[in-house]
Amino acid sequence: MFPGIKKPGTFEITGSYTGDPSQLLFDTLASSQTIFPFKMTAGMQKNTKTATVTGNCFVTESEDGPYEANKKIDFKVTFQKTGPTVVVIA
Repeated sequence: MFPGIKKPGTFEITGSYTGDPSQLLFDTLASSQTIFPFKMTAGMQKNTKTATVTGNCFVTESEDGPYEANKKIDFKVTFQKTGPTVVVIA
């Protein structure tokens, strides 16, 4: 590493695992080592502004569980950003 080269960070999403095809896609993307575009939006300044972040990433970790009777199933997916990331605040 040297000055001027930024190390891209990671981000995670979590939620309730339902077996929806969009959730099943994470394992496919991880095993095929696919780089794909992402877009995230988040409220800022007490939700008076919105930040939109776009770029490319790949899946580094995908996990679900534990599986227990009569309880919701959690999932977590970790993404590694790659290449430039664009942040727009409006």
